[in-house]
Amino acid sequence: MSTAHEPPPRDQTDSGSADGRAPAMPRWVKVSVIVLGIVVLVAAAVMLLSGGDHGPGRHLGEGAAPATSALELARV
Repeated sequence: MSTAHEPPPRDQTDSGSADGRAPAMPRWVKVSVIVLGIVVLVAAAVMLLSGGDHGPGRHLGEGAAPATSALELARV
């Protein structure tokens, strides 16, 4: 005689709620998506509003000559 208890079989049509809708997304997932969206929007706003001082020339220093492209060198 076996003493192991088996759970009752689940209904194969069970979708998480009585009216047939899929189960709701967990709260931590919703909060994470909202926070990530806010961070992306703030980062984009900072990049757009910071004056456009981006790129490799930013690291050359005050007295360095601007870099020339291959096209500019070919014209000379």
